Amino acid sequence: MKLNRIRELPQNSKIVATHTDSPDVLIWDVEAQPNSHAVLGAAESRPDLILTGHEENAEFALAMCRSEPFVLSGGKDKSVVLWSIHDHISTLATDSGSESLKIWWD
Repeated sequence: MKLNRIRELPQNSKIVATHTDSPDVLIWDVEAQPNSHAVLGAAESRPDLILTGHEENAEFALAMCRSEPFVLSGGKDKSVVLWSIHDHISTLATDSGSESLKIWWD
């Protein structure tokens, strides 16, 4: 998987969102990752939250709101998806139970 974009959550610099070559947006708590300090033999990193909503790759358009914990992404499926990760900032579950709003354009 290729990393295309990374954005930091302004309210908490330890939380970042990444776009890869998949439809999902991945949320990471960089301090909680097992290999955050590049220790030889550390466990493989896994995202703390997977945001779903795009039907095709969403490789490049990615933003984090400055005032609220919102993630916004645009994809090849001609949609813009807005997620609220407010409930997940302190606990960051591994499921995709975040709220989202999807908008299509032609």
